[in-house]
Amino acid sequence: EHELGLRIEHTKATGQEFTTNNEFYQKYTKVFPSLSIQYQFNNKNNINIIYNKSIKRPPYKSLISYTYYIDSLNQIIGNPNLKPAFSNNFEINYTHNNITITANYNSSNDGIVRVYGQTSSSKLVYQTYENLNNLRIFGLALSIPINIQNWWKYYTYIYIYNTHYKGSITANPVN
Repeated sequence: EHELGLRIEHTKATGQEFTTNNEFYQKYTKVFPSLSIQYQFNNKNNINIIYNKSIKRPPYKSLISYTYYIDSLNQIIGNPNLKPAFSNNFEINYTHNNITITANYNSSNDGIVRVYGQTSSSKLVYQTYENLNNLRIFGLALSIPINIQNWWKYYTYIYIYNTHYKGSITANPVN
C-alpha cells in the first residue's frame, strides 16, 4: 500500500508596526511532496516508510520589530528578517505484535530558534527569534502497549533523540 501527495502553498505576509512605522513583507510559493509506503509481511509484522516536506512559519508577532516589555528587566524584540523553516522529514516504523520501533530524521533549513541575550548598556534581558542555517534531528522510539484489563490499555513510549544546530546566533557560530 502506498500514498503519494503534493501540496503547493503561496504565502504573502505583510505587517507594520505603527509607532515606529517599521514594516515586513514576505512572499513565496513552495511545493510540499509526501510519500508513504506500507508493507504488511503478515498479520503480526509490517513496515511503514514515510517522507514529507513541511514548513514551520514564524509566529506572526515575532516578525514585527516592536519591543514588548514583560517587566522592568525583561523584553521581547521582534525580528522582521525571520524566515520560515523548511524541513525534509523521513521516518521508518516496524511493528511486531503491536510493539513499534521508529527511526526518524529531520533536516531543516533556516530552523527557527528562540534566543536570549542581555543589552550591554541597560542590562535588560531580551528574547527574540533567529534563523539557524541548519537544524538536524535524529531519533529512535519504542512504543509498547500493555493490557492491564480488557477495557484498560497502557502505552509505554520511549523516545531518544539527538539535535544538531549549525549556523550563527547574534554573530556567534553555533555547531
